[in-house]
Amino acid sequence: MLQLIIKWLLFEQQRTAFVVYRIEQQYLYRFGNLSFNLRIDRIDQLVTGEIVIIDYKTGKIQSKDWFTERIKHPQLPMYCLATE
Repeated sequence: MLQLIIKWLLFEQQRTAFVVYRIEQQYLYRFGNLSFNLRIDRIDQLVTGEIVIIDYKTGKIQSKDWFTERIKHPQLPMYCLATE
């Protein structure tokens, strides 16, 4: 676990300047007749005003899984839609 934390901190150190904008923010996202209660782990705001949505995972998720006929791991794409 310590190696994982160190790896994450080194990655964070390389990012452009940001502030932690929100932590565990809850959103209600509606898609057609479906409603989803979402809780986003972390939202950062860059100095440019852009936001970065962070969804902590312990396994490996690949963005190519979002573009299949039956989407796998839809949380992050849903978070993006919910936050506009």
